[in-house]
Amino acid sequence: MKLPRAGGRYFVRLTCCLLVIATIPPLVLGAILFGNARQNMSRQMALFSQNYLGQTLNAMEVVFSQIEDSGRQTILDSSFKTFETFTDGKGMEKLISSLEVGENLRGTARYLEAKARMLEQLRSFELTNAFIDSIYFCDSGKGLVYSSAGLQYGMADFFDKEWFGYADQAFISPAVMDTRTVDFPYKGNQQVITLVFRSYYNEMNLMAVNIDARKFYDQIVLKIERKGTDSLFAYSGEGELLLKDYRYPELQQMIKRERVDAFRDGQYHWDSGKLGRERYLLSYLESDKLGWNFVMVSDVQQLYQGVEALQMVFLLSLAGVTACVILAAAIASRRLYSPIERLMEIVGESPRKSGWKNEFDGLAGVFEELKMNEMDLVERLQNSLPVHRRRFLISLLRRNDYSEEEVRRQFKLLNIGLDDRSLRIVLFSYDALEEGDRFGPLSIKKDLLLSYLLDNLRPYPFELAEMEDGKVVALLNAAEGDTAQLMDKLEGMRRELARAAQIPCTVVLSGQIGEVGELRRAYLEAERALLRRELSDEDGVLFADAPAGEKGVLRYSQDRIDKILDALQSGEGKKACRAFRELLKELMQENDPLEYRQVQSLYMDVLTSVVKLVNAAGVPPGRVYGDTRNLYDELLRLDGIGAALKWFDGVLTATTDCLGTLATKKSDARVEQVLAIIRADCSQNTTLESVAQQLNLNPAYVSRIFKKETGVKFMDYLTGMRVEKAKELLTGSNLKIKEVCERLGYSNINYFIKVFKDATGVTPGDYRRMNQGR
Repeated sequence: MKLPRAGGRYFVRLTCCLLVIATIPPLVLGAILFGNARQNMSRQMALFSQNYLGQTLNAMEVVFSQIEDSGRQTILDSSFKTFETFTDGKGMEKLISSLEVGENLRGTARYLEAKARMLEQLRSFELTNAFIDSIYFCDSGKGLVYSSAGLQYGMADFFDKEWFGYADQAFISPAVMDTRTVDFPYKGNQQVITLVFRSYYNEMNLMAVNIDARKFYDQIVLKIERKGTDSLFAYSGEGELLLKDYRYPELQQMIKRERVDAFRDGQYHWDSGKLGRERYLLSYLESDKLGWNFVMVSDVQQLYQGVEALQMVFLLSLAGVTACVILAAAIASRRLYSPIERLMEIVGESPRKSGWKNEFDGLAGVFEELKMNEMDLVERLQNSLPVHRRRFLISLLRRNDYSEEEVRRQFKLLNIGLDDRSLRIVLFSYDALEEGDRFGPLSIKKDLLLSYLLDNLRPYPFELAEMEDGKVVALLNAAEGDTAQLMDKLEGMRRELARAAQIPCTVVLSGQIGEVGELRRAYLEAERALLRRELSDEDGVLFADAPAGEKGVLRYSQDRIDKILDALQSGEGKKACRAFRELLKELMQENDPLEYRQVQSLYMDVLTSVVKLVNAAGVPPGRVYGDTRNLYDELLRLDGIGAALKWFDGVLTATTDCLGTLATKKSDARVEQVLAIIRADCSQNTTLESVAQQLNLNPAYVSRIFKKETGVKFMDYLTGMRVEKAKELLTGSNLKIKEVCERLGYSNINYFIKVFKDATGVTPGDYRRMNQGR
């Protein structure tokens, strides 16, 4: 390859640099990839293990949940209530055992019937789940234990007494015991997991459900297992082994050695371990529902062997890539130098003749000179740009012959970031100097207004043009559907200028201008609208095409709109439509004659409130009204009160169909939330309003659904809860009556005594004396 005559040393340096840059990254990357290959593969294996472990835990939790639900239903069954609460059940057992049933033949028959139903319920419960080995019910009052197999034992002679101790303990039913070995008289030793349920009718009575641990492991874990080399172990929170893989007992020793600090903050973790020469992946996960810690052991020896087999292939591939990179770097360096050689020819200087150290010194000097000239030109253009921009914008509002192409070209040249196909005019008119004006001359007002507009017209793209004294025009881009939002923003700006800056002004907003040639006409219409507003001596935001003699804004209370929202929330569509029509009828009577533009603000308020209600219900408005609809745009396009009424009937009906269904489903859940709040705090601070505020609901709505679901008024229920709490404090503590009164939030003890006596028929003092010995 022939070197260039000038600057050959730079070409050599360029080639060397490219070789270094091109070869070092592949080598470093190869080393990093190879070093991390095993770790990345282990992580991928850990992700698969996490999914498998999660599926296994979910299956176990589902089985236990089914057993727990069936246990609760069984223990709540009326057959248990009849049997446990049977009068003199212990005596009946004695009569039956002595065969002297003739003393009370009818009572004995009823007792036997109740007992038979209870045993049949135990048997039915056992058949609900294939993993249930046996069920035992301990009736401490009778001193007997009944089994789902129809057998009966005395408590003193029963073969499995470990779970009897739960009768004296406080626990959340059901309690899950660790895996244990039970010596059953009819089938020998067997490992079981026992769930202990407490009776709802006698807290000393217990029901024990024994789950076959071996069968549970075989039919849940092994069926989900991906391959024969995965093993699952389960430990209690105290570290006791609950479930194990009976096929690989040697893995248990490795887990004991490797599982130090394995369960951290209940999250998924993984680690590696070795047993002999075999490599294993250990995955750890904790079940919040069961309170167990699970360990899965996966054989990854074959995976590591595959990684090592790829090592040689990877190194050979890397060597080939490196050789190709070196060749490409040599070719690229020659091509990279060609533009430099061409630039030197253009400059027409030789490094040796000009005294430059190399080509770049000479090119740097040339470019520095060009840069200085460019900066000087840009500075002069920027100083004159605002003047030219203002003149051009004003010319657009006056008589002109610009074509659309010329306007776009000027926009680009003057750096005007506007789309000429969706322009709007906003005209701001403010008064001249008035006596006592703290901002002084009109020029100061103009400067303040311009500064405020520059800060507050965003996010709309805009440009400002100063017209004659007292007027500023903003050209901005806003879609047709943004009219209502833009009107609200301009109204807020107008009020802020009048309040904070003491610059009262009138604001005129034009419609959307589709062609640049319509700017002059739109500006003239804005000036005419401004003239009409000045003649009527009013301030405010108005459309450029608003009719003369337009009346003021309607006044109405939020309570009227709330009536419409309450009806929608209750699913009463006809009532909502009727309330809307009644509101409009009242406004027509109060403002006769009523023009359509007067009620546009009412329509906007009602529509905004309805959409907020739908959003608060957690339903996307697009699902209710259609994804392609823009309700605000449709409303602004309506041209009469009759058309608006028909349009609102459709919107309110669609809203009712959605919210009515949700109201039925959510009323029960909301009443449960209300009950939970009252049970947690029934003091004087708890009121209908405070509960409704916590749930973000209307108080009247809360009162209605509470009475509907419970049959009791909210205040009656709350007073009853307070009286019950007072009874507990009077009989279960040494608090004085005044202290009980204050504890419940009553500030007047006489009122508290009256409420208590109305509910119980006695005073708090008499109630305490009557129940002192109980």
